Amino acid sequence: MKPTLRRILTDLFVLALAALLVYYLSLAITGYPDYFRYAYGGLILIGGVMIARDFSRIIAIDFRSELGKEAPVLSNAVAVIGYIASAVASAFYLSFSPTALLAGAAFSGLVLGLALQPTLGSFFAGILILISGAVRPGSQVRILSWHIPFQGAFFPGYKSTRSTTSSRRCSTPVKRTTP
Repeated sequence: MKPTLRRILTDLFVLALAALLVYYLSLAITGYPDYFRYAYGGLILIGGVMIARDFSRIIAIDFRSELGKEAPVLSNAVAVIGYIASAVASAFYLSFSPTALLAGAAFSGLVLGLALQPTLGSFFAGILILISGAVRPGSQVRILSWHIPFQGAFFPGYKSTRSTTSSRRCSTPVKRTTP
């Protein structure tokens, strides 16, 4: 039996045991039906995440030879879609309002966007440098000044680097990163 199939069967067995445990506890303790409803919602969420993770591993490991470089991309896409589907299924089982879910998602997206603004700004500046062709992987880069002026659209910070090939002072090769 393949390890990935064994992992899926183990996860399903553990989820079934947990569901049976919650079911028998709900029969034994009758005064708290809402708590057991939340427990079932949590099981739906945890089970969906585990199953999505297992299927993404199957795609990443077992189909690597057929898919090639697209295997990690498809694996991550399956994982994210599975996580979102399990969160939505759990929320609907717990009968959350779709309006409240949408408002919560908008608010959390706003908070994350503001919190990650410097990081995302640097990421997109790096993408812009690579796309513009000013610096290619393997070329030497010399930093003209440690102080990059902040002048917005007139002089963006990514233009304060110059591509050189013969300078040895303060130069660092641009390295290609592979995922």
